[in-house]
Amino acid sequence: MSRAHWSKAVVIIVLIVGGLLAMMRYTAVDRPGVAALSNFVRGAFTPLQGGVSAVIRGVNNLTGIFISKEKLKQQNDALIAENNQLRLENNRLREEQQELKRLRDLLGFKESNAAQYELLAARVIARSPSNWYSTLTINRGARDGLTKNMVVITGAGLVGRINAVSQNTAEVLLITDGEGAVGAVVLMQDTRTPGIVEGAGDGLLQIKHIAYDEPLEVGHTVITSGLSEIFPGGLPIGTVVEVGREAEPSGLLKYALVRPNVNFNHLEEVFVLKRELRSRAVP
Repeated sequence: MSRAHWSKAVVIIVLIVGGLLAMMRYTAVDRPGVAALSNFVRGAFTPLQGGVSAVIRGVNNLTGIFISKEKLKQQNDALIAENNQLRLENNRLREEQQELKRLRDLLGFKESNAAQYELLAARVIARSPSNWYSTLTINRGARDGLTKNMVVITGAGLVGRINAVSQNTAEVLLITDGEGAVGAVVLMQDTRTPGIVEGAGDGLLQIKHIAYDEPLEVGHTVITSGLSEIFPGGLPIGTVVEVGREAEPSGLLKYALVRPNVNFNHLEEVFVLKRELRSRAVP
């Protein structure tokens, strides 16, 4: 006999015996023989009834475990979704906080230079795909009064000049580009070294053809000289990080590598110098 048939037979026997017990209880006269038989049957089937009850309780407990596990999974999924939402919200708040700090710095710079320059704030919206250190695009254009060769700066220093203008945007040629040469002066304690600053690659600038006897050293500050037709004097450019001899026959000239003050990798907002209100004395 198969297990299924055997289980069905046991259930039928239990039902029959239960029915007999019920009939005996309600129909039998109070006779010693019948009572004895009833007690015998109850005693014989009590373990079976207990086993059936244990199985039922086990099934109920197992069902409860499955239900509890499903509830825990639902609660876990809800907590994960809530955590992801909180992360997004936290990142958004951090970004807004950083943007607020940048805007406050820009506002402070604009207010401190309001008597000297007419400045227009602009946001960087694109960069040159061919060369990170070549050009960038800002969200201001001809409708804002911008024209070619207007100077672009930040609070840290010189960024470059406008190279092309459309109605709503403008392309800025960075000073790190090879064509973005700037008339500059290297500041020292008592003397100045004139030179032309141009892009040297890897985000650095260089000043070439410096006389060998010029007291040029690492750490000296470079600013615009004011001798250019485009760039006003006194704008910070960068710091000398290397001085060496040029590879020319006489060996009487040297060069300097300059690290820009502006971090072009993280440049997000700039100012366009629309007009110089008064000439700035070069320190």
